Amino acid sequence: MTSNFGIGMNSDLEISEGALVIQEYGRIIGCPMATVAKALVLYHRFQRLVRGHEADLV
Repeated sequence: MTSNFGIGMNSDLEISEGALVIQEYGRIIGCPMATVAKALVLYHRFQRLVRGHEADLV
């Protein structure tokens, strides 16, 4: 039996670090954290669309 504990911890750490980056960007440019997060999601979706991964966007 294998454990997924390490995977979950790494994923949680990446999410926490990402949230801190979003918070810092928002502070620097004077926007709410939610606005920055939405902009990043839209940017990454656009990048996937440009690269031909339309099926992933549905």
